[in-house]
Amino acid sequence: MASCANATKYKMCCDDLDLNSKYTTKDDPALKQFTPFVLTQDHWNQKVSNYNTQDTNAGRDIQDNVNQADFEYFRDIIKGGQCWFCEVRLTNKNPPTLDRIDNSLGHSKNNVQLACQWCNVKRGNRDPFVTKGLIQLKIYYLAKCIPMPLTDEDIYHKLRPNITGGLANAFHIYNVKDETQINKLKLEGQYVVSYDLDYVMTHVTGYDFNSLYPSVMSGIPHDFIKYTGHRIYMPGYELDRIECVSDKYSLRDQDAKASQKQLRLKIINNSLIFSNKKSDIDNITVFIAEVKGHIDYQYINDYINCSPIIRKYKYKTLESVIGDFMHQYMKDNNMKTGGQQCKLTVLLSTMNMYMCFYSYYLWLLIDDCHFIIDVVKCVLTFSKPIGFESFVRKFMQQRIQSKIEGNSGGEQFSKISMNSSYGSDGMNQEHFSDIKLCDIHETFRKHLNGRFKSDRMFADNIYAVEFEQQKFNCKTCLQVAFAVLDCSKYWFMNFYYNFLTPMIDMNRVHLIYCDTDSMKLAVAGDPKQNYKQGFSTVFKDKQFYDQKLYKFFPKLKQVITNES
Repeated sequence: MASCANATKYKMCCDDLDLNSKYTTKDDPALKQFTPFVLTQDHWNQKVSNYNTQDTNAGRDIQDNVNQADFEYFRDIIKGGQCWFCEVRLTNKNPPTLDRIDNSLGHSKNNVQLACQWCNVKRGNRDPFVTKGLIQLKIYYLAKCIPMPLTDEDIYHKLRPNITGGLANAFHIYNVKDETQINKLKLEGQYVVSYDLDYVMTHVTGYDFNSLYPSVMSGIPHDFIKYTGHRIYMPGYELDRIECVSDKYSLRDQDAKASQKQLRLKIINNSLIFSNKKSDIDNITVFIAEVKGHIDYQYINDYINCSPIIRKYKYKTLESVIGDFMHQYMKDNNMKTGGQQCKLTVLLSTMNMYMCFYSYYLWLLIDDCHFIIDVVKCVLTFSKPIGFESFVRKFMQQRIQSKIEGNSGGEQFSKISMNSSYGSDGMNQEHFSDIKLCDIHETFRKHLNGRFKSDRMFADNIYAVEFEQQKFNCKTCLQVAFAVLDCSKYWFMNFYYNFLTPMIDMNRVHLIYCDTDSMKLAVAGDPKQNYKQGFSTVFKDKQFYDQKLYKFFPKLKQVITNES
């Protein structure tokens, strides 16, 4: 269902696609972000050799083929040139190639024209109408900033391990009405001390963030999003990867190091993020930053009871790491100790590790949680689309209509379709190997292949031989899945620190557990009332509650009737 919903989402982004229209965009990375391609003699010599080999293998005459002496001619036409088919400029990220006009002839000077590699590969010997559709679709995606699958293997390897979900993080396991006292943590010197307050819990209140996913992935405005015009933009296609320079650099590289540092900080600390003007928002770049950092030490006690960095953390179950209590608990319950475990947890620092953050989550940590960036390793920039808005609005309307009609099945279908549509991007079925079936003699010969990885016997004289793939392949928009999960953490902390904390007396609640889209709170309310009292007896700012409640919770029928 997630795959079908995801396909529907991307299809609705292209509802106004016209195969005969000409789409252009000032934000096209080939036009704006990258430097023009400059042909060098070595590069040209290599291309000439490849063209001759290609034509020879295909049985085409190479007597009139381009040669090394044609370097200056092609250097001049490539400078400022563009792809003859899609009319996109030729850059370092979009290098040129020679496309044959007549595919039955070789790469002669009068039989070639400049094309970008993408168009040249897609055209091949395919049907011209299919080719036109594929290339027009790519140009449309670039014009509308719609997400496209990753093409950079380094970006893939940065994002895949940082897609964080998993089990809920438990803070207080034992919670009994009229018995359990509200508990708080406090850092005193080098120790974290646990305090039981005088308040005794009366009930449990939970909150699920499913209703906020539409505003996460669609660009629908929400008042509690204080950035980019109250919208969250998803990452579209890749623009650039800005790596930090190694500490071991020459004097000649000092200017490059300083320039990169300024560029990274300019992207992260863009002062325009609070603007509501479209012209300012257009100049904001969404990004994923790989950083080390920590919450400012003097503010730790403000955040220690709900640490704002939600991340998947790997650790060894050693007594020196997890403490004697948990170590003994694992031994008493016959659990293996000393091994490595990975769990979703909440942190006050990145634990001296590099962690990736999407722009909105990082901005929230910096602005509201006193997060200090120690080191920036890499910044990945993306275009910023809002093309998913039509999909979300349609399914929201269907869900509301089903609810009015009493159609519970239709309501659940619309809800699940909308909330699971991003999941297919996260379940990337990438493969880094090829598998072929061989007999025993062919299997022996394959062992001599430089790409050989492993083999496995299936039956008598039948073996599955695995090879390393020569080219990276990622068929889904992994950056979208990463951003949705990171923005769900943004909403969790936004709700907790900008809605709950100003509204209620936090000394009368403690967090029972949380994950990336829900939380449970123990509340010390009025013992004479039942669990339906919610937060009504622990307010410290009732006016704030009345003003902001329906930003997060659905309106009751009687409230809607009164307003009407």
